[in-house]
Amino acid sequence: MKRMRFVTGLLVVLILVVAPLAGTVAGVQVLGAPRIPVKEGTSSNWSGYAVYASTSKKSQSESWTSVSGTWQVPTVVSTGITSYSSIWVGLDGYNSGTVEQIGTEQDVSSTGSTSYSAWYELYPKMPVTIPYAVNPGDTITASVEYVGKNNFTLTINDDHWKVSFSITKSCANAKRSSAEWIVEAPWSGGVLPLANFGTASFSGGVATSSKTNGPMPISAFTNQDRIDMVSDSVTKATTGDLTGGGTGFTVTWVSN
Repeated sequence: MKRMRFVTGLLVVLILVVAPLAGTVAGVQVLGAPRIPVKEGTSSNWSGYAVYASTSKKSQSESWTSVSGTWQVPTVVSTGITSYSSIWVGLDGYNSGTVEQIGTEQDVSSTGSTSYSAWYELYPKMPVTIPYAVNPGDTITASVEYVGKNNFTLTINDDHWKVSFSITKSCANAKRSSAEWIVEAPWSGGVLPLANFGTASFSGGVATSSKTNGPMPISAFTNQDRIDMVSDSVTKATTGDLTGGGTGFTVTWVSN
């Protein structure tokens, strides 16, 4: 399979051989990759919201220290092809080559078999499945926090779990140049077909940057991008306006 990352605006493809990840449909190893931009407001693999720093060759305007959000795990249904979806919050990846992220996976096979799981990833490292059950309708709250010295604490809670999951990992090259709330078509040798998740609803979307005194809603940031997922002129998912005091929104599935 392939991984991809951005280096000075170019797409670099690295070919790796990996073992299947537990919880994925048809033994496919999927990755949460950086945004693949199509044009302003669209991406071929992301939908949702991002807030980001203005950057130059010498500096970036601000850095992010935390991001959090809540969503309900949607039910995925078959459209006749095996397809995949990830929902997550994270730092980086909008305009940088790493992503520090945590979220849920919702996949469905061509015959209608479904798979739901939780995971975290510090891209370009491989994702790690969290060994707790996830089911449609569960309410998920997740966060990523920079804790210093290239370390990030990734936390996720399901309202049906007895305890939250939290882990601290390092990501040496993280720029902390953006924060995101994303529904993604995962990557495995290319962008995978997007599972029909219906509508995914985010709430409580807040982030902290070097320019804020504590967490602020998505709407508070000047540099924000509402992203629709579009590939080869085909719309895959659309993102709604901000609601709930600028902390919530919906993403609606359109096509694979």
